[in-house]
Amino acid sequence: MKMPVSLDFATSHNYAEATDGINVPITLCMARQSVEFLAKLDTAAAHCIFERKYAEILGLDVESGRLQRFRTVAGSFVAYQHEVTIQTLGIEFPAAVFFAHDPAAPRCVHDGDLSTTIRDSIPPEPPHTAPPTPR
Repeated sequence: MKMPVSLDFATSHNYAEATDGINVPITLCMARQSVEFLAKLDTAAAHCIFERKYAEILGLDVESGRLQRFRTVAGSFVAYQHEVTIQTLGIEFPAAVFFAHDPAAPRCVHDGDLSTTIRDSIPPEPPHTAPPTPR
């Protein structure tokens, strides 16, 4: 007979059941600046992409970051990568995140002033191919 498995965590977060995803409270930090808001959690996302206004609140020059083009079902847009610190649910960690160039950038999930994460990105360079096998 199999015994049920139980997982215990030091921190838990109760979120409202919503059809448009999971919202988690986060704080983005850069030097002595910080901004708090609810962010959409996409467990399959390859990148964290936030609205431009959050970079501006942190005092970042958005366009000074690494350029990346993203594609969603709603269209494509440009974002810039920056290193920030993320605080959420009692943990803190450094992260490379993106801030959209255009405040009206399309999103695959949109809910007012919430941030969004987007899964499908266009790589900045073509993928590398393996060298030919010697004969």
